[in-house]
Amino acid sequence: MAFNIESIFLPSVGVDLVLNMDSLMPIPLSSIIYDTDPSQKTITIARPRSSFGQATEFDQLHLTTIIQSPKRKIRVGIACTPVKFIKEYKLAGNATTRAIILQYKPPAVETNIRSAYRLYLDARHTCRAKIMYNQNDYLSPRDFKIRDISLTGLGLIIPKKVNKGHNSMAKAAFHDNLLVGMSLIDTSKEQPQGTFVLKTRITRLNPKYSETNILAGLLITKIAKGKESILSDFIHSAQIHQLNRFKSQPLG
Repeated sequence: MAFNIESIFLPSVGVDLVLNMDSLMPIPLSSIIYDTDPSQKTITIARPRSSFGQATEFDQLHLTTIIQSPKRKIRVGIACTPVKFIKEYKLAGNATTRAIILQYKPPAVETNIRSAYRLYLDARHTCRAKIMYNQNDYLSPRDFKIRDISLTGLGLIIPKKVNKGHNSMAKAAFHDNLLVGMSLIDTSKEQPQGTFVLKTRITRLNPKYSETNILAGLLITKIAKGKESILSDFIHSAQIHQLNRFKSQPLG
């Protein structure tokens, strides 16, 4: 499929700057397009909230965004190189922020980096969940909290004690299977953005995360057809919201 860069990468479009796309651990950094210059093949974006500067090391750099095709949503990316870091890029109303000018190299191609997208939940974008484990039900945020979520897994904070008593969920072990019922919440909206069930397995466990909590990493082993796109949309919109909230703040 051929993609028209000039009609896809437009000002105000939410994008992700992705380091090392083809590696085992690509790093996506959420941003937004400020300006484009097709004649020079340049795109100006907001500097990602995560530190990204002239000293940042990477083997590959791509700019990506999501478009809607007649049948499905597609992530499209273009290879690029930073050519200028701007400390005071002028916005409307005489405000300024930091920005990066990228030189891009056609063509635009379909990309797939779903395992890289991890959202750290905040006050606006959060999850309500119930976990079924060892014939018991555990509820958030009483028995556990979801720290982060991606298309491939969840990060859980599990208190060692609940109401001054032992939290039996803290006995969960490496490779245990957990059934998770989840609702994705954007507090600015009246209804959850999605409600579904996940099959997961514990693939990371740190019982010494803190004196009072255990950190568990869950791999999603099964998600219903169609629900993955709902989760993807939730993560992407939350990342753009977080970027917009912080983009006017000075970065160190």
